[in-house]
Amino acid sequence: MKNKPAARMLFLFLLALPVFLPAAAPAQTVSFAAGKTFTTGIGPKSIAVGDFNRDGIPDLAVPLGGESKVAIHLGSVGGNFGPAAKFPAGTQPIGIVAADFNGDGKLDLAVANHASHTGVISVLLGAGDGTFGSATSFSAGDFPRALAVGDFNRDGIPDLAVVNDTGEDVSILLGDGDGAFSGPTHFSVGPNGSLPISVAVGDLNGDGVLDLVVANNFGSSVAILLGAVDGSFTLKVQPNTNLTLPQPTAAAIGDFNRDGIPDLAIANSGNRVTIRLGVGDGTFTKPTLQNFTVGTNPVFVVAADLNGDGILDLAAADFGGGRVSVLTGVGDGTFAAVKNFSVKSGPRAIAVADLDGDGRPDLAVPNDTAGNVSVLLNATGFAPAGAFAAHSDFGLTDDTLLSPATGPVSVATGDFDGDGMLDLAVANNTSGNVSILIGDGAGAFTAGTPISAGSGSSSVAVGDFNRDGKLDFAVANNAANNVSVFLGDGLGGFSAASGSPIAAGSGPSSIAVGDLNGDGSQFRQRQCDDSFRRRQRHLHGGHARPGRKRPFVPRRRRFRPRRRARPRRGEQRR
Repeated sequence: MKNKPAARMLFLFLLALPVFLPAAAPAQTVSFAAGKTFTTGIGPKSIAVGDFNRDGIPDLAVPLGGESKVAIHLGSVGGNFGPAAKFPAGTQPIGIVAADFNGDGKLDLAVANHASHTGVISVLLGAGDGTFGSATSFSAGDFPRALAVGDFNRDGIPDLAVVNDTGEDVSILLGDGDGAFSGPTHFSVGPNGSLPISVAVGDLNGDGVLDLVVANNFGSSVAILLGAVDGSFTLKVQPNTNLTLPQPTAAAIGDFNRDGIPDLAIANSGNRVTIRLGVGDGTFTKPTLQNFTVGTNPVFVVAADLNGDGILDLAAADFGGGRVSVLTGVGDGTFAAVKNFSVKSGPRAIAVADLDGDGRPDLAVPNDTAGNVSVLLNATGFAPAGAFAAHSDFGLTDDTLLSPATGPVSVATGDFDGDGMLDLAVANNTSGNVSILIGDGAGAFTAGTPISAGSGSSSVAVGDFNRDGKLDFAVANNAANNVSVFLGDGLGGFSAASGSPIAAGSGPSSIAVGDLNGDGSQFRQRQCDDSFRRRQRHLHGGHARPGRKRPFVPRRRRFRPRRRARPRRGEQRR
């Protein structure tokens, strides 16, 4: 069997696992552009997102219950998707997940076939070009309806949890790493008549093992199954009736009050999403404010930070209203008033991913009745993670006429004035000087008079060259064929070091600083005003002049044993 590192597991069917978040910024209202619609086929009831053709752009996989196929929509720039390419996927596929089941680095699909009492899940192995092989069937249970992926026995290989609605249980199929699954092993989710219809995965009790959350629609309850390291599960008894809810349809896991413990958001009848706060042992409590109206018939809910404030929000698929209802999180387990976004008729599920590459989470929604997929692109005005605000420009000199600074080509950072805030040193190639810009700690900088360095200043580097605890800098001067060194006074001022500039060969264009001989000093010297002859040895590969062939080897101190003192007159030798 192949080597199967845990790192290769990629769960693209978005499961809202516990999130530990920093202090929040003021919440922004979530906004989405008008939905784009892509025709997919008959009876789309769920959706998975993944890069199926490995072009770096998310694609969509949609099971078509009315066609017994899976539709693949390959993504393109701007959150657009191509026409559906369809692959046979067993009888009446309605649930889907994507993961690398055989460890070849290409995403595969698993679908739940809601067809009979001897229901199966079908696995389609991906070719990496957006196509998939023939479906392989594995037994699951009575009318498998939904499934989730996770490493339930912690062997680094993706496994499957399958909800069987008529069977009233969850089947666990353990992956072998080659795309096949053993089992199933069945675990009860409640009494007869429960009709489980959805499953979510997360570590609810903090033991490092994945647990399951199952919505029992007819049983009007939510079942918590705590996992063990062997892939088995135990139904957790809940205090009072904390997880008794009217006809729950789906649950999302997330830390909604930011206490480090996973909570639940549960879509249920009564046009609402209900919040239950986690205790940390797999049980849940009722908050004072617990129910939030989301439409006419919410059938799915997902948790994600949709407005970039560091707090989890909720998006619910309103099947009856043909819309997505968004609840903006406050950070204490409560949510602001709902905001609705129109899609097409019969939305069944929601996948969250950055579909247009702008760093913001977007939504993909399969519309069961309409037979298409709606894509809602996030238009919320926030800077996504990894993005930057509009740039600010700062001058390089305090007097452009008397002390010009032009042609900046290199920059280095350091705290030059000892105030604990970063400053900048900028090498100006055209004017042959270095600008020192003192930072205020808030992203603004003020320049003084540039320091003349040499013709064609091309690169600057910072270091403490004389080991006085104050930052200095060195500049490579491309046109002057030398390096200038300036010693800092710790107050933002600099003066040329003795022996500077140093000849550096023809056209030096870059400079770096480091302890090259392991003596603890970036430039070896005896005192601050010492000659740069020793420094030249380091700059010229260990010899004092560029043309000298013999490498410089530091002298080692010869070991000499201490001589015994002669005995004084009258004393005896020992």
